[in-house]
Order: sequence, then structure tokens, then C-alpha cells
Amino acid sequence: MNLDWYDYGARFYDPALGRFTTQDPLADERYWVSPYNYVQNNPINRIDPTGAIDDWVKNKETDQYEWMDKATSEETTPSGYRYVGNSGNDILKDLNLPTDYSAQEVKRKSFGLDGDNKSGAPVGSDAEATGTLRARAVLGLDENSKSENNASGLVFKGVAIEASLSQNSQSGSADLTMRFEGHLSVQYGEKSSWSFLKSPTSETLSSSSNMTQAGVFFSSKEISSSKIFKTATINAGVTNPALFVQPKGIKMSWNLRQNPVLVSE
Repeated sequence: MNLDWYDYGARFYDPALGRFTTQDPLADERYWVSPYNYVQNNPINRIDPTGAIDDWVKNKETDQYEWMDKATSEETTPSGYRYVGNSGNDILKDLNLPTDYSAQEVKRKSFGLDGDNKSGAPVGSDAEATGTLRARAVLGLDENSKSENNASGLVFKGVAIEASLSQNSQSGSADLTMRFEGHLSVQYGEKSSWSFLKSPTSETLSSSSNMTQAGVFFSSKEISSSKIFKTATINAGVTNPALFVQPKGIKMSWNLRQNPVLVSE
């Protein structure tokens, strides 16, 4: 029979229905969700490479996060490891990173002359910008990482801090619209890393209403218990020579510490 099901090892998955065709063999460990569920009904933040229960642990010797088959709690986690959780968000929480961030909004005004600078009428220009931020644990499959305790080869690759800046500008003259350009900077430990805000390549956006995005990636090898994520900041400004007054630049900052941390100076 050609059912086009995916073999996850522990059970088969039907992509047409978005669910497994048989019960999770360890369903009694998570009685609060359906035994036929996929990734506890959270496919955005979780993956399930085997169809059974497995979780993230942290190797105390290497200070690295590892996926361990059949580790479901501190009690089932072997010596030399610390239990973390079952999703990428649990890794973020273990790194003291918030999993939700509030959007920030700013408004700016300016003006210029419609036409040439000598005879044109004054025309106003208004702009609104909304900045959003998210942190994401980057997961993947690696054949070389397969082992007796990690049959699927699931690995933690690192953390991505991603920002977007949506903006809308209105003016009686197309030459006087405002467009913010800038970058995202992230401070981790004593190091600050940054990336330019760029328009997504997957969609066509007009010059008066658009969105730009930026992301900074920290590999698992860069991440250490001795360092902490501190802040993420969008800095952007307008450079339109047709405007008489360049509007004030925008600065949106987010705290990357879920809980207060005592730091020795």
C-alpha cells in the first residue's frame, strides 16, 4: 500500500492529517495531551524526530545541550547531565532568555517642499514604525551526532535573535516619504554583534509601506554558562535629502534577561 506516511521510528505520521496514526508508546508520560498528538500541538517551537518521548539535557562537562532519548525528567537523566526540557523554548529559558517580547512603536514627523525648493508648497510627512523581536533555538539533524542515546541525531545548533521593523510613511509628495534604515545589535557577554536591517527577498514591498528584518546568530560553541545575553537594540534613521528637517532616529531596546542576574564587576 502506498499511504505516503512518514516513518518516525516509534510510529507513523500522516502529513495529510497532521497527526500520527497510532498512539505514542509513551503517551502515559504526558497524559494532558492526546496520545495521537504531534509535538504537543506546538509545531512552531518543537520537532519530534522519533515519534516518542525524548528531551533536552545539558552535559555538565562540556556545557553543551544534548538531545537524549528517553530522558523525561531529572529522575530519568543520567549522572553528569542536567535535565532541561522537551522543546527549544526550554533551552531559551535555561539560558535565561525571554520567549515573548513586546512590540515597540514610534512616530516621526517632518516636512519639505513640493517641487523645487524655491516655489514649491510646504508638504508634511508622517511615519510610523513598529519593531518586534524574537529569540529562537535553532535545531537540526546531524548524521554524525547519532548515538545510542540520540538515535535521530537531533542537535542544538545555537540561538538566533531576530528583529523586524515594519514602517509606514505618508506624505502629499512621494519624494518626501520617510524610510528608516539601520541595524540590529545584540550584546552577549562583553561582545556586541550586529546585522543590517534588510528587506525580505521573498516579497515585493512598496517604498512607502515596507518591512525590514535582521538576525544575529550565536552558535552552540559560542554559548557558555559564563556569559549572559544582555540586550537587543534596533537603531535606525532617515536620510532623505528632500526633507528640510531630518527626523530624530529611532532606538528600540529589549532586555534579554528573563530573570535578574547578579554580575560581578
